[in-house]
Amino acid sequence: IFFRNPMAFALRPALVVLLALCAWAAGAAGPEPRELTDATFDAAIDGAATFVMFYAPSCSHCAEFAPTWAALAGTLGEIQVAKVDCASEAGAQTCARLDIAGYPTLKLIEDRTVYTYSEARDVEGLRTFALGGYQGTRGALLRKPFATASVDDPLVVPITDANISDVERGEAPVLLEFYAPWCSHCRQLAPVYAELAQVLATAKPEVMVAKIDGTTSELALKRYGIRGFPTIMLLHKGRVWGYEGRRTVEGLQRFVEAPTNLVGAVPSDWRPWDEAAHALQSAWDNVQCVFSVKPAAAGLLYGAGVVTGCVLVVVLSVCLPYPKAPRRPGAQKQD
Repeated sequence: IFFRNPMAFALRPALVVLLALCAWAAGAAGPEPRELTDATFDAAIDGAATFVMFYAPSCSHCAEFAPTWAALAGTLGEIQVAKVDCASEAGAQTCARLDIAGYPTLKLIEDRTVYTYSEARDVEGLRTFALGGYQGTRGALLRKPFATASVDDPLVVPITDANISDVERGEAPVLLEFYAPWCSHCRQLAPVYAELAQVLATAKPEVMVAKIDGTTSELALKRYGIRGFPTIMLLHKGRVWGYEGRRTVEGLQRFVEAPTNLVGAVPSDWRPWDEAAHALQSAWDNVQCVFSVKPAAAGLLYGAGVVTGCVLVVVLSVCLPYPKAPRRPGAQKQD
């Protein structure tokens, strides 16, 4: 075809150069950040400093930062650049070990010491930190793997709508987690919660550590007004405390030993009219959410509703006949 078309033949050297440039670019792209899991994390960090990004696929900030993190890979010499998906079951325990509470979180690990990066997320700042800047920050010792704390630890008692009333009437304190199987934060908490159960079995054996699946026990969710997962509460002698601290073994243990944030009493049994109250409260919450997120659109919708109501009143007043006044007894019709 090149010989039949003079223009194509003239462009042949340019095409060869373009293909060569594409091949060079493909070879110069550099290595990608290494994906680590619970099974590979400890082996990967042994013997080599590792700069790790803890992320979740649903996190928009992580998606924006990903090209910068990829550009950093291969530029730090012997320092590894890696990442861990905290939303997956394969990486949840590692994220729990390092108390990851937000995404993306950047940590450099060297000799089992963890240094957290909290400066600007640009390549230059990241390189400065990784190539020695972290030594001027305070590190923390890496926790051991959850070797004995399984996600389904037998010391964590499963609760349902059928038996929660027995737990509420008991004399023992009950630490209760409301969770959902699809919740990534719940999966991240699971090994921490299991380890806590083992710690409390020795330190405070009178405390029951329990959990309830909110997707199959909707009645309990309504009674306690649960609006998100995981939610952790302490029940004791008819009173309820809500936990709002960091989801760590130490933090939860302190909460059990000295509970704060009293939220009220154990709710009474669910009554039929509570369903209507719950629906009204949910509807009102949705209305408030719309007004706070989209005030202009909500105001326009409210105005349209008012106008529609006024038009409806006018139409009804015109179309419907007025009732005639009743005649008084003994009144005579005038000619």
